[in-house]
Amino acid sequence: MSRGNDAIPTWSGFNYQGKIMLFYILRLMNQINKEEDGRGYSVNLEEIEDFCILCDSEYISFHQVKA
Repeated sequence: MSRGNDAIPTWSGFNYQGKIMLFYILRLMNQINKEEDGRGYSVNLEEIEDFCILCDSEYISFHQVKA
């Protein structure tokens, strides 16, 4: 029985990408100096790369995720 043309591989890739992004952000939150409090940080999804980290609206890292 053939699966045909479905989106399971694509969905699995996005699922993996989301888990990696979440792991990276949690690690970053643990590294941020407590005095900084992290308010200037944000994440950009699927625009320039799979995800990018910004601080005060400036890109500080770019991430390409492959399973």
